[in-house]
Amino acid sequence: MDTQKRIERIKWLIDNGVPVYDENIGYRCIKDNIGQYLVVFTGNDYCIGLFGYNDTTLNATNPFFFNENGEKINL
Repeated sequence: MDTQKRIERIKWLIDNGVPVYDENIGYRCIKDNIGQYLVVFTGNDYCIGLFGYNDTTLNATNPFFFNENGEKINL
């Protein structure tokens, strides 16, 4: 899957309430209350933007989510 399709898929998942993570469950991908997509480290709430300039690059290195069967799905 190319980067732009991955970005759109990640946004869709987050917008539809599916928990998305980067690398491990300690790095949650979220959309904040002003519409920014972020990667938040749950240990101290440090965050970075999920996407780079103009949403053309992905700052997450290995994003994934769990499907309804609990299986890890890489994006």
